[in-house]
Amino acid sequence: AAVALVVMMVDGGDAGRPDPPLALQRYSVAVPTLEHIGPDPGKAYITHGISVDVVGELSRHPQLRVIGRTSTDQLRERGLSVRALADSLGVDGVLEGSVRVQDTVMHVTMQFVRPDGSIDWSTAYDRPVRAASTIHAEIARDIVARLALTPLTQLAASADSGDWALYSRGRYHLDRRTVPDLREAIALFDSALRANPNSAQAHAGLADAYRLLAAPEHAAARPEDALPEAEKHARRAIALDSTLADAHASLANVVFNFKWDWPAAKRSFERAIALRSNHVTAHQWYGLYLAAMGDTAGAKAHARIVREIEPK
Repeated sequence: AAVALVVMMVDGGDAGRPDPPLALQRYSVAVPTLEHIGPDPGKAYITHGISVDVVGELSRHPQLRVIGRTSTDQLRERGLSVRALADSLGVDGVLEGSVRVQDTVMHVTMQFVRPDGSIDWSTAYDRPVRAASTIHAEIARDIVARLALTPLTQLAASADSGDWALYSRGRYHLDRRTVPDLREAIALFDSALRANPNSAQAHAGLADAYRLLAAPEHAAARPEDALPEAEKHARRAIALDSTLADAHASLANVVFNFKWDWPAAKRSFERAIALRSNHVTAHQWYGLYLAAMGDTAGAKAHARIVREIEPK
């Protein structure tokens, strides 16, 4: 499905008061996966990786609430028009785009489409494939400028192109969520760590993959075997980069469900959400945690947040 970034103004002022300055207003954006086009389907991980990175970069902007890719992907796969998509999500437009990878060059295109089908603006990026690890920052910066938002004062650190390729291939398989894909993801993350033992993202990916193998929906590994591995890699990822929300979320899940360490789980859930407010799985798991702790109101609040992030 074509990528879409859907933008909606969220009411920033109380009734009877003037709207706050633009710098204080927030937008809600939904960024589904970019469309991969080109002769080599084996390069789809590049498109997927850029999609994930763009979402992560935009999620750091204090004026943006980033809606999960899942909802918009599902709606686009149903063949909804731009108008129907905008109506369904209650938003004001769609940023469609694609990535074409051929040999050592990639061509990225994006255009902002209004609900009536008119194109508000479009842009293109022709870059060498080795720039795939850094282009997300350029794209996010341009989107923020097009939306007339305050520029990000500091962009997230970019990975080495070699590390990024191995990690993104692993992430591509991890997100497919089948047992064979999870095992392939583990192999790729292990390869990334052999190339760079200090890759925090690869450790975080391994934490997710081992946790998912032991999850009830897969039951492909014994919890007593897989979850200690998940905890080990989550802790190592955090030691290398304490700003990785995924690692904090995985650690919270493990210490909650396997070690039953309630205070530690609470701290890790809250840290993951503080680092990435649109981390849908962290909100889901924290809601379950709060329900288990008897905090029904808190659990319902996080369920509402999940519905905001993933409306469909």
